[in-house]
Amino acid sequence: MKKSESLIEYSKGMAKFRERLEQPKKDQDNPFFKSKYVNLEGVQKAIDDALVGTGLTYQQYPLNDENGRTGIGTIVLHESGEYIEFEPYFMKSEKNTPQGEGSVLTYIRRYSLSSIFGVSSDIDDDGNAASGNSSSKPNQAKGTQRQAPEKVMSQPTKAEAMAKAKELKKSISDIKEVPPKQVEGWLLDYMKVKSISEITDWNKAVVYLITLESKAKEQAGG
Repeated sequence: MKKSESLIEYSKGMAKFRERLEQPKKDQDNPFFKSKYVNLEGVQKAIDDALVGTGLTYQQYPLNDENGRTGIGTIVLHESGEYIEFEPYFMKSEKNTPQGEGSVLTYIRRYSLSSIFGVSSDIDDDGNAASGNSSSKPNQAKGTQRQAPEKVMSQPTKAEAMAKAKELKKSISDIKEVPPKQVEGWLLDYMKVKSISEITDWNKAVVYLITLESKAKEQAGG
């Protein structure tokens, strides 16, 4: 981490920022783990609104490292010239496509800004996602029971998305009483591709299937 020799004015500005910061609503649905989170636009708006009158601003820039990973660097500056340049954060994109790279960059930008400015952008999962626990039993302490937290992941893997899509296709097929291939055809038409292997935006595909399932249930009276 790089910083200016003095951080007096920077610190004053950050103190004002913290007083003004209002945590954004977690209004975005994660269709894979049924959780809520704040998207990049929501994080930026919460920060930008609270920065007014503090003398602070920020910049983010894309990077690549020798391992082929995509990264984001972030620097927070004060109008006095004081600054802190934070260490960049890198991730490896699972899909070597423009869409895959763009998705990783968005993900990193959101988490970098949330971490630096103290924005709560995801539901607190009590460390379960980081430790690899997909579910937790309720904790008990002195007779008090705490509800098990949900696993939170805003960047599902391709395998997770495909598994969810397969599950949804079967559900839609059963509800509408049509062959699974017909449901797959609807999905391909929506995604404007000719085969499942051509789908790159699996998040979009799963959201479409979730919507289709919901509508099918409504029509079936479920």
